[in-house]
Amino acid sequence: MNELSLREIVRQALNKYSASTEQAIRNQLVKSFDLGHNGRLHFEMDPAQYGIDLIQTEQCVLFDPEIPDEFFEQAELVGLDPFSMVCEELVLWFADRWQVAGGPAKFSPAYAFFHAGHAHQFDLEKRCWCSSQEVWPEVP
Repeated sequence: MNELSLREIVRQALNKYSASTEQAIRNQLVKSFDLGHNGRLHFEMDPAQYGIDLIQTEQCVLFDPEIPDEFFEQAELVGLDPFSMVCEELVLWFADRWQVAGGPAKFSPAYAFFHAGHAHQFDLEKRCWCSSQEVWPEVP
């Protein structure tokens, strides 16, 4: 099994949660909440269980999706880091869910980051990683 086929296993596993995640995002977008001092929406992703929470409401939009055990076994057999691969696919998949749910129409910009990884955040519209200085330019 090669890297592309392994990534496809992850994508297929995540796609099972697309509709429910999009609805969960929509449910959060209709709520009234404080964006905080920087006026930006932030989602925190768990790099171990792969769940995603909206920071401002502390509500889950994706609860620990199941990734097949065969993926982890096969990735390790071919010398790839399965956890990094899932995280890479997760953030791209979530950016797609954000777009489909209409997130940018209500909050722009919006970012996702991995727990304890505030130094780099993923811009959900531009689909790229940003430094904390790009996300919070007013912070010295």
